[in-house]
Amino acid sequence: MEAHARAPDPLTKDGDMASNWQCWKEDFIIFMKVTGYMDKPNEIRANLLKNRIGKVGIEAIQNISFDNMQDKDDMDILIKKLEEYFNPPKNEVVERHQFFTRSKKQNESIEQYINILKEKAKTCNFNDITESIIRDKIILDTQDKILRKKFLEAVNLDLLKLVAIYNDFNINTEKMKQVTAENRAEPTSSPQKPPDNDAKKVCWKCNHQHPHGKCSAWGSKCTKCGDVNHFTQCCKSPKIKMSDNKVNKNLLDSVQQTKCIPKKNKWNNEADSAVKTTDSMTKMINLPDIPTSSNAANPAVGNDPSKNRRKKKNV
Repeated sequence: MEAHARAPDPLTKDGDMASNWQCWKEDFIIFMKVTGYMDKPNEIRANLLKNRIGKVGIEAIQNISFDNMQDKDDMDILIKKLEEYFNPPKNEVVERHQFFTRSKKQNESIEQYINILKEKAKTCNFNDITESIIRDKIILDTQDKILRKKFLEAVNLDLLKLVAIYNDFNINTEKMKQVTAENRAEPTSSPQKPPDNDAKKVCWKCNHQHPHGKCSAWGSKCTKCGDVNHFTQCCKSPKIKMSDNKVNKNLLDSVQQTKCIPKKNKWNNEADSAVKTTDSMTKMINLPDIPTSSNAANPAVGNDPSKNRRKKKNV
């Protein structure tokens, strides 16, 4: 039976010594029961403990004070002294203070955080209400109002439900962050506003530096080109603009000339042709001259040659 028993590994000081000692002690007692050494004399059992505990345990035994030298050869006394050495009595107030001030770290999952709180609660004497105290601590430490509201609204909330609500909330939050980031990454149609460097540039309208919209030439009329909002000495126009009176006179003359020119259309052209045709026919048939106003007043005066000869004979 001894050949099939697994001897405990030497005690290690890596990690929490109290936990290491508890694990080693349980393995050693199981080994002693399986091998039947538990029924051996105290001195044999004590030597087996010293043989299996290793360097860390031997150094601890050397630092422990005993009432008499024979106590070092008693396995029960050795286990009791090593228990006090590696796992001294805890101050409940200090242990609970460390429990309640332990906050969740950023790189810890909710499951890891709960396991750490359970380990710390072992020295706090919470007994049967350990899980409910861990649940309440997590709710009190929750900064997000929406997540805290979900915890408080849950029915019969235990640690399993708390973990499920916490993980679902984090998944939905990450999805919302991704959607928001994608929307912000899309290009917008509105152009970006250029930086305001107007105050560092010389304005050509007033030949001074000023902020945007603060030009001193605003409203001034240039005597060179006639335009407004710049000084005459800053004008860049190569030609002098005509005065308003001259422009108005030229505009009026052009309008009058336009009105005097007869409008050419179909009816005016036909009337002009008819007048020209009548003048040509009159010249061809040699119509007599139309008497003037003086001849019309004296009908006896005429151009008949027979009447003229009669007048000569009577004379």
